[in-house]
Amino acid sequence: MDNQIRVVIAGGPYCGKTTVINELSTQGFRTINEATTEIIKKEQEAGNNEPWLEREKFQKKIMDLQIQQFNSAKNNVITFYDRGLVDGLAYYHLDGIDPPKELTEHASKKRYNLVFIPDLIEGFKPDKTRGESLEERKLVHELIRKCYSDHGYNVINIPSISVSERVLFIKKKISEHKLLLKDNIRREQDLNLHIR
Repeated sequence: MDNQIRVVIAGGPYCGKTTVINELSTQGFRTINEATTEIIKKEQEAGNNEPWLEREKFQKKIMDLQIQQFNSAKNNVITFYDRGLVDGLAYYHLDGIDPPKELTEHASKKRYNLVFIPDLIEGFKPDKTRGESLEERKLVHELIRKCYSDHGYNVINIPSISVSERVLFIKKKISEHKLLLKDNIRREQDLNLHIR
């Protein structure tokens, strides 16, 4: 059993997840930027203003970066991810496209310890890196939640509270989870001793 703790802040656009990630980073936590935004910025800098129009090619680039990000977790350190591999599945479903086998396998095998999804925040306005309408972002938000649930995750909902309160909420849940991890390790050790 490794000591890598991977925590995903998932959800649709404009739910405040990146703001939470940025606050966690400010507080000294190890955070990973959203792969989608990183890819979009890189493509737009290269002159491709709407890279999402080539959906399958676009999602493949996102998946490849997310795999690199997943593998970058360090022992004895909590890593917070702005979205995870399962988020990509929701976008394929949104487009009515069957996800590639590679993504489905990675999403099933590369497991996160905790998944948080913040409630959507009203009043957020699109920026040039994102093209989703209000209705689409709501649909994506629910699809992402469903995909994580379908993959066996017990999604933790973050209410619409201030950023500082959201971060405190996350810290509390992680503390509870770490206690459970320690308890499970003790139980495994006790079981091994009993078997011997």
